[in-house]
Amino acid sequence: MIGGSIAGCATARVFQRGGFEVDVYERSAKDLEGRGAGIVLPIALQNQLIQNGFLMKNYAGCALQQRDWIVHDKSHEGRTLWQQAVAASTHHWGALWRALRVHIDDDHYHNNCELLDYHNTPDGVRFRLSNGQEQQVDLLVAADGYRSKIRACMPWGSESDYAGYVLWRGNFEESRVVDRSIIKRMDASQSWLSVCYEGGHSVVYMIPGLASDSAETQRRVNWAIYTQPPVDLTLDEPKSVPEGCVDEALYSHLRDLLNSSFPPQIADLIRLSPCEEVSLQPIYDELAVHFCDQRVMLVGDAAAVVRPHTASGATKALEDALTMESLLAQHDDLDTLLEAYAQERLSACNALVDIGRRIGKAQVEGTPDWSSMSVTDFELWNARVFDGQSLYLYADDQDA
Repeated sequence: MIGGSIAGCATARVFQRGGFEVDVYERSAKDLEGRGAGIVLPIALQNQLIQNGFLMKNYAGCALQQRDWIVHDKSHEGRTLWQQAVAASTHHWGALWRALRVHIDDDHYHNNCELLDYHNTPDGVRFRLSNGQEQQVDLLVAADGYRSKIRACMPWGSESDYAGYVLWRGNFEESRVVDRSIIKRMDASQSWLSVCYEGGHSVVYMIPGLASDSAETQRRVNWAIYTQPPVDLTLDEPKSVPEGCVDEALYSHLRDLLNSSFPPQIADLIRLSPCEEVSLQPIYDELAVHFCDQRVMLVGDAAAVVRPHTASGATKALEDALTMESLLAQHDDLDTLLEAYAQERLSACNALVDIGRRIGKAQVEGTPDWSSMSVTDFELWNARVFDGQSLYLYADDQDA
């Protein structure tokens, strides 16, 4: 397993339970639980992971039932345009990773190991690592993320498409919040807030703390802002500006956007993330061409890159793993298993890529005149965006 994040740990667990001997190689020298970004999962998927033993029975997320679309109208709180029903559960990335990582013995999880090269052989795959190891295995799984080295070496080639806009991210302890009226507002309706403005939108929602406890003292405020990139930022290839690397000059672009386009109450909340705790992520996506090449298999973002609008990055990776677990019970031959996996996941993942592009076009690249829209206008606009496709966030048939 090349890559030890959520996709790697979940898929490793599947193959362990299927009787395989699994080793996970993670290029980061440190454990990954410090990655504190908020993520969202379908409630039914969270329940399935608990029932199937991937997560502990007391593993908790924060429920979402409503999305409040808000526009800056010079008032302190802004004007709510539409309240959209949703069904999902929010999570702390690091807490979810840790809950999956616990299933992998330390003897089989190797930090600070980067893949240098690999090649298919008649008996499987031979690969070489940065620590000098060279190994022959039956199956090599690429779980190395949206900049996957393995995907880039596939026979069909690979290049992610830059969407032309960026995502600012941050999150912080709930205890920093002094004016708790906005937190009480979100809690009362289990809602997340979306501020709309020309050329973008934002989301603000609560997530559990690293302790996976939804108790008020443990939660964090998670926010993300989609907008046009600063003109002086070069984005020729997939890369991001991680937490701790956003300087004051870059941060000033975020500050200007908050001042001009956000209701003061929400802008003040987001400003509780100082410069050194903010990251900037250019938005890319990529359709999957295939999920396997002989005995090399792709999972998660290594297989297909989906824009974050879909709130499906972790969901897609976990569904890849659960699909493989289901297929393992049906196929004894490894090559037949891989082909079945590839066929089942290809269309599902590419449908998510398409939905992400539709949302991006509607909510960032070609935003409407938000403030003029009525509830009926929002409903018609939303129906046009999805054009008959479905996304779990807005489904009404989830097992709560």
